[in-house]
Amino acid sequence: MEEKKQKKSLFETPLLSTKVKSANVKLPEMLFGYFLGPFGALLASGIFTSFLNRYWTDILFANYKENGVLPQSITTFLTLLPLLSAILIVVGNLVAGQLIERTKTKAGKARPWILLASVLLGVACVVMFIVPMGNGTDTPVLTMVFTAIAYNLYYSVAYPLYNTANSTLVPVSTRNSNQRGLLASMANFAGVGRVEAPSASNDVAGHWAAGYIVALERANIVTGYEDGTFRPNANITRAEAATMVNGAIDRTPDTALDLAANSYTNPFTDVTAGQWFFAQVMEATVNHVTAHFHTDK
Repeated sequence: MEEKKQKKSLFETPLLSTKVKSANVKLPEMLFGYFLGPFGALLASGIFTSFLNRYWTDILFANYKENGVLPQSITTFLTLLPLLSAILIVVGNLVAGQLIERTKTKAGKARPWILLASVLLGVACVVMFIVPMGNGTDTPVLTMVFTAIAYNLYYSVAYPLYNTANSTLVPVSTRNSNQRGLLASMANFAGVGRVEAPSASNDVAGHWAAGYIVALERANIVTGYEDGTFRPNANITRAEAATMVNGAIDRTPDTALDLAANSYTNPFTDVTAGQWFFAQVMEATVNHVTAHFHTDK
């Protein structure tokens, strides 16, 4: 009896099948898949987070303002929308994780969903800004409904699907540990696409690099000083540079370093155990083939 031919997956068609043919990660895949893609998604998400509320109050519902103030019904809606949508966002992330876990294609678990999510992200970005405006007199029920749908299409469906799939991609991309580390670094650098107001340093607001500083802070690559400043125009020291490199490649130094226990000698005369950067400099200096100073061994 002739065996039935197994139905091909949608992602095995010539148009949608993966173009990745090698076990090693090539430069185009690294650039587009692990940097530009996440960078664009984070940039869009950051812009929405920073400016969406202003768009709603100053443009979408501007016709309803009386003496520059929105009616209580609209204000309540705009306040409750992000709060109630948080429930759907949590559900969206859980569902995305289950979908990716159960996916089996020649393109892998994550790539098919990244492709689908990229389309949904584009559609959601457009839908977010084509919500019809009200006439300024009747309660804008239709505008509110479309706004809620557009908001959740992006934040509860498209973005969780993309973000979860993209986060899954690094660990399953290759068995080569060195390449996985490089891909993780690329994914960290993509965090500069995140645009939002600084929350830690008090001297960054208004600076041309504010968005990039915050993105690097969130990626644990840079931090401010103990007095609450960042000093964006100051020169960086060698110790600070070493700290940033460690953060960029996900190396967290052990703060209780014991050089003798690792049979290692401190090669610097101006770096001692009492200085704040001692562990960071040692982490950046040691040969990681023979010595392990970081906590995530």
